[in-house]
Amino acid sequence: MEKKLRITIPNEIYNIIESDLIDFGITKNFLCNYIFENSDGFKEVYNYKYNGSKKIIQFNLNKKNLENYYSFLIEKNIEVEAEYFRNIFLYYAQQSKKSRELFIFKKIADKIVYGIENKKKIIVTFIDETKKIISPYYIASSELELKNYLFCYDEEEKKFKNFTLRNIKTVYITEKKRYEDEMKFVNEVIKNFDPFLSYNKSVTVKFTDEGLKILNVIKTYRPKILEQKNNMIKFQCSELQGKRYFSYFWNEVEILEPESLRLWFKNKVEKTFDIYK
Repeated sequence: MEKKLRITIPNEIYNIIESDLIDFGITKNFLCNYIFENSDGFKEVYNYKYNGSKKIIQFNLNKKNLENYYSFLIEKNIEVEAEYFRNIFLYYAQQSKKSRELFIFKKIADKIVYGIENKKKIIVTFIDETKKIISPYYIASSELELKNYLFCYDEEEKKFKNFTLRNIKTVYITEKKRYEDEMKFVNEVIKNFDPFLSYNKSVTVKFTDEGLKILNVIKTYRPKILEQKNNMIKFQCSELQGKRYFSYFWNEVEILEPESLRLWFKNKVEKTFDIYK
């Protein structure tokens, strides 16, 4: 017999949950059951203020949670089940995006951490079913705490890379010891972590006056400034980050170095010109 629950929650909390379903690639039924199943340690949310608009979130308790559900209500002295669920949904949604992701992907993160602490290579299977053998070093978040990343050494491609935690489906811990060379580099990357692995890399850019104004406005993925002389700025920046960030500027910037990134932008401009000519 199914147990269907309909819980009224503030509109903004509903939107956070809906956003997580998309970003984490999970279903509403899974998320609601997972929150309930792992709600030990959640604190009660007092005096939560919201704008008055509400929505109903509806889901079915899975077989595992339903098995001892009524015993749980009695043990916890829960008289109004809707209040309990509303509270744990509020608590979940008030955590940062990074913390919610670590909560949902805890089993995967725990295996990665074990591999890091025990210096083991791991085999990761991604959501697209591709597999990689990697040496894991660090789980970190972006500056805005929107995603968690696994910093590692890709044993097949022979280079350091970042993978987003939410794209990892399974982790298998091997008995092989991880890649231990260049630990000085690894420690510096961890110390100066960014999702694009920009440590020890640079991009030099010439801005128009309007470009400098845009630089002060667009903060997402903005690289660290190393040197500035008038409208010319040298950034700590990988080519990947440069492609992502400076594409916003159109003709308000000129990429000076490295030559490979300058050529990439030149080709993009020429292709754009071909479309509109």
